[in-house]
Amino acid sequence: MALQIGRAASLALLVQAAPPGNPNDWSLVFGDDFDTFDDSKWTKGWSWYDGNGHSRPRRHSKDGDACLFADENVFVEDGKLILENRRESRGGYNYTSGTVNTLQYNGSQGFERVYGYFEARIKASPGGGPGQTPAFWMPNRANNGDDGHSEIDVMEIPGADCCGTGRAAWFTVHDGFGAKRYGNYFYPVLDEPFVPRYWGDDFHDYGLLWMPGLLAFYIDGVERFRTHELVPATPAYMVLDNEIGLGHDTWSGEPDAAAYPQRMSIDHVRVWRNLNEESQAVWL
Repeated sequence: MALQIGRAASLALLVQAAPPGNPNDWSLVFGDDFDTFDDSKWTKGWSWYDGNGHSRPRRHSKDGDACLFADENVFVEDGKLILENRRESRGGYNYTSGTVNTLQYNGSQGFERVYGYFEARIKASPGGGPGQTPAFWMPNRANNGDDGHSEIDVMEIPGADCCGTGRAAWFTVHDGFGAKRYGNYFYPVLDEPFVPRYWGDDFHDYGLLWMPGLLAFYIDGVERFRTHELVPATPAYMVLDNEIGLGHDTWSGEPDAAAYPQRMSIDHVRVWRNLNEESQAVWL
């Protein structure tokens, strides 16, 4: 069921988030405020590991998607990273999109980590679609794009009314062998007459607390879902994208040419490590 909260409470959710618990327990290990595009941190395009810890060359398409990932659809504007979806025919696709990742292709490019607090402040494309799935997710180094999908999806907002949930923010963990645990959060509405607000109306902080045996998912500093199952224990890299046609029409919705172009804006991305990693059981 949708959460129904007052206007003041709704606005309070927009306060910029930080790691949970004592701030003195955390140390920032990665940050980008997108003053420029830093290609030592981010790579445009798509890539997977091969299941054995070896990175593959970047690609401009992903199996099942209805878009070409074009480098020029990724750019920095007014201190924001912009991923723009366009209605244009290129490379056999009717749409183009943008994606970035922090896969560690070499010793001076990319960023990966196991455990910590991962957070991105994002303004999704309006309403999540149609046809689009804005996402902040973390493929695990053991991920094999052909045979398994070991990954943590910090946030996905499908453009379709998937499974009768409306355009909820989904949190998912996949183990690479078909098993997964997931929850979804319905966006709160304002006061009477309960006019719904959409994820694309404002920036929101999407966070993940990842500790041994625990994954806890946050929106605007408030925990929304947690699981102790299928928790990975090897490094993951970050992906920001807004795929068109993900899961076909049942997940992303039917693309509407009139709705394009669309933008997903990212204000910043930050990662902290916990200074008490030898006593992580406190989070369980």
